[in-house]
This record gives sequence, structure tokens and C-alpha cells, in this order.
Amino acid sequence: MTRFSANISMMFTERPLRERFAAAGAAGFPGVEIQFPYELAADDMARLARLAGVEIASFNTPIGNRAAGEVGIASLPRREADFRQHVVLARDYATAVRCRNVNVLVGVCLDGGNKDRCINVLYDNLYYAASELQAAGIRLTIEPMNTTDRPGYLINTLDEASAVIDRIGHPNLKIEADLYHMAMMEEDIPASLRRNLHNIGHVQFADWPGRHEPGTGALDLPAIVALLEAGGYGSWFSAEYVPSETTERTLSWYEPWRSAAT
Repeated sequence: MTRFSANISMMFTERPLRERFAAAGAAGFPGVEIQFPYELAADDMARLARLAGVEIASFNTPIGNRAAGEVGIASLPRREADFRQHVVLARDYATAVRCRNVNVLVGVCLDGGNKDRCINVLYDNLYYAASELQAAGIRLTIEPMNTTDRPGYLINTLDEASAVIDRIGHPNLKIEADLYHMAMMEEDIPASLRRNLHNIGHVQFADWPGRHEPGTGALDLPAIVALLEAGGYGSWFSAEYVPSETTERTLSWYEPWRSAAT
């Protein structure tokens, strides 16, 4: 059974964060994801999800110091101890809210452009994080991001993410594949998904151009869902888009799957 979740950091923002769990549940989503949940106490978030009847599908480790240009610290030399603290925080948070997927933002290399050094730091940090989360029954993912929205980001395509995963060789490390970022990088989405399916652990989507809801651009979501399901993908499909109007008025794309689940 295909399961869809809604990213409540980007959707249902007409409401305060605490009310978005119930809004997503009322719209028929069995799950929600949230980019950075740490403003809520873990037990409070678990209670909100339980009352709304939704699972927590995924969230990110802390982003770091945005003002200093950090977009995750997993690749930053001299920040290894901070990264480990972030992993432990995310592990404990995920355990409390019963989330089984945590995503690490690999970040931008800020070490004077020494990309090789940043990559080596990333390898060590991801192996540590994958092991730490595996012991708690939580999967670790990394997300490639496009170079237009995230200039300097270290991993930009699914092939690059797969190369990192294959190099590290940890069974608990997978890809968070975002169809919007793939489109922005002009990847051949069906071919890239097929080629990297064995490494994909979580899927996000938004239409393109514009990053709005499916139906506003070129995304053929039913075809992508069918392709992944035929290949054996069995995890979440997470809507992560900027609604072009109020969220509830952008959900016509979801009706076939919502109807099939009821």
C-alpha cells in the first residue's frame, strides 16, 4: 500500500505548527515529516502526532549556524564533536516520537574550498551516524540538493549520493531522493531512480518549475510512483512543496490515493 506523508514545515502553514499535525491527518495523510522539529519537546510532538493519527515519517538533524552559511555540518572539519551531538539529539528525538528515518544535511564545504578534506570528514561522520542510528532501529538518509537553490552543496545528484553510500559501505545509509532537486539538476528522473533504487530509502516530491503541488508543472507523479513500486520501493512518498494557495485547495493530486486508502 502506497503511503503518503505531508511535510508540515512547508504545507499547512496557514496554521501554527502545533495544529498542522491534525490538519494533515484530517486531509487523509497517514504520516507527516518536519524539517527541524526541535522547537517542540519530543513528548509534545509524539502526543500531537498520536492525537492526529499520523506517524512521523522523517526529519533532519540540526542545520547548524545558518548565519554563518551552514546547511548542515556533516562535512565541516573541526565540527565533528558538534555533529555527534546532533546525531545523538536526533536519535533520542526519533526514539521518543517513533520516527524510523532521520536525514542528514551533508552541507556546503566552508573549509577554504578544500573539498577533498570535507568529503573525508563526511565519510567518517556518516559512518558514525549510520551506526549510532542503526543501534536504535532508525535509518539514516542523505539528500542530494540542486546547485541553484543550494550553491556549493556537496552532493547534487542521486548518482553522487550512491557513490558516497557505496564508498562508505554501511547498510544503514540510504538516499532521500527529492524529485524537485532531481528536476532542477536536469536528471533523467526515471532512469536515475531505476539506477539507484537499491539505495533509495525515502522519496520527496514537488512539481517543477516553481516547487508547487503536483499538477502545476511537468511532474508525472503517478508514473513515478508506479515505477518505484514496481521496483520494490516500500517506504514513504512525502509531499514537500510550497502550496500555490491554501494547502487544502492544492490537494486534488492526492485524491486518487486518498480514495484508495479509505
